[in-house]
Amino acid sequence: MQEDGAKHHFAPIPAAYKDSHKVQRLDWPPQSPDVSPIENLWKRLKDRISARRHRIRRIEEVEIALQQEWAKIEEEILDGLMESMLKRMNEMLNNKGGSTKY
Repeated sequence: MQEDGAKHHFAPIPAAYKDSHKVQRLDWPPQSPDVSPIENLWKRLKDRISARRHRIRRIEEVEIALQQEWAKIEEEILDGLMESMLKRMNEMLNNKGGSTKY
């Protein structure tokens, strides 16, 4: 599993779950959204949900909206994110773990 250094990844409940299931963690630089393609997808989802004309008032509505917008993500977007990974990783390494243009 790949996780950044965010505190919620290491909170007692998720940490206990991962330990009990022997989840193997990758050594990953902290604060590394540049090399985590899912961060780009979360941003797209947030933008798409924000663009909806109505306000989401309940957690159930958030779940529905996320599922609807996730289903609309174009395959080309996913392909582009995956194809950019080598460049992202190389740039991060060149910057000694620092941020990149991504």
